[in-house]
Amino acid sequence: MKPITLRHHLNVLQAEGLVTVEERRQPVGRPVYVYCLSRRAEELFPHPYRLSVGHILVQISDTLSPGTLDMLVSLITDGLVGEIRRQFSALPHEDRLPRLLEILEQEGFTARLHTADDGTRLLEYQCPYHPLGRDYPQLCRIDETLIREAANAAVRRGSCLLAGDPSCTFILPNDRPER
Repeated sequence: MKPITLRHHLNVLQAEGLVTVEERRQPVGRPVYVYCLSRRAEELFPHPYRLSVGHILVQISDTLSPGTLDMLVSLITDGLVGEIRRQFSALPHEDRLPRLLEILEQEGFTARLHTADDGTRLLEYQCPYHPLGRDYPQLCRIDETLIREAANAAVRRGSCLLAGDPSCTFILPNDRPER
C-alpha cells in the first residue's frame, strides 16, 4: 500500500473515531505519529468473555476489601506459573521463547521476538487483557510473571499498551538463565 493511501485510510478511521493518533517528538528529525485503536473500535471486535469477566471484576472491586482483587490476581498467576513450570521444566533454554510465543498466540496475544543489543525483546501487539486492563491494571502482572517464568530470566517491562504505546515490551537480558 502506498503511504498516501495508508494516510487516507487512517484519516477516515480517525474521523470516524475508530483510531487515535499521538504525535511523538524525537531528538532528531520529524515527529513520529503513533496510531492506535480507540475504545470504540475495540468494542467492534468480539470479546465474549469481557462482559462476564468485567462484571466479576466490578463486583470484587466494589464489594470486597481493597486487596481482594490483587490477591485473586496473585492466586491466578500462581496457578498459571505452576503450569508453565511443568511445561517448560524439560525444555532446553533455546526452545523456551519459541514455545512461549506459541502459548501466547493460543491465549489471544499477538507477540513477536526482537533481538537487540541489550537483550531479547518480547513485543505484544494485541493483548486479551487490554480492554479490561484499562480499569484493572493488576491483570498485566499475569503475563509479565509468566514471561519471567517461561524464559527463566529477569524481565524488565519497557512500553505498555495501556500507556498508549504500540506494544507491551518485555526486555530479557542476554545473560538469561536466572537459576
